[in-house]
Amino acid sequence: MASTNPDTEALEAVAALTRLPETGLGGRRKRRPERHDEILSAAVEQFHAKGYHGTSVEDIADAVGVSAPAVYRHFHNKQEILDTAALWMGDQLAEQLFAIDESLLARERLEQIVDDLVRTSQTYSTFVGVLTRELHSLSLEARKLSMERRHAYVDGCVATLLEVLPNLSKQEAELRIHLMINLVCSITTYHDGNRKRIATTVKASAMAALLVD
Repeated sequence: MASTNPDTEALEAVAALTRLPETGLGGRRKRRPERHDEILSAAVEQFHAKGYHGTSVEDIADAVGVSAPAVYRHFHNKQEILDTAALWMGDQLAEQLFAIDESLLARERLEQIVDDLVRTSQTYSTFVGVLTRELHSLSLEARKLSMERRHAYVDGCVATLLEVLPNLSKQEAELRIHLMINLVCSITTYHDGNRKRIATTVKASAMAALLVD
């Protein structure tokens, strides 16, 4: 049986999920065609392999098996592809946070936040890695929107942590949440194949960072 590339699986999952209605830079909800998703997934793979600035629209087109003009029918330029990827990831984190059952105990909700972030970072490791590395390459508008979504996500996490540790200052809670996010996102650098072991280790380390005395 042929081996399966985890990064390829992640990119295929991204393509499947990005068929859901998305929020564009103008705030409009729209449904994307399949080719749009294929281009987005191929672009992320190319950005990961060559870097954003080292990748051309022709590289992306070749990876999809289409002409460069076909790419331009879905995206105005390479910049819009990267911006779309960043905003999509922000949407995923927000949806995960809002989907957590509020009837759970605060500690259980905090654990769910960590579990969700670990799963997302591991499933979309190439995706997360590209966005972490290429944040400075986003357009000003996309960077602003991306940071707004990140801040909203952090605020939601902080509120939950303060329910668990009410005597913690907000500043300390924010520090711990940022440390947790950075720790979890580092999962994208590990590719030894034992995904379950890595996830277990990262989850335990993240919770320890949040709840340290």
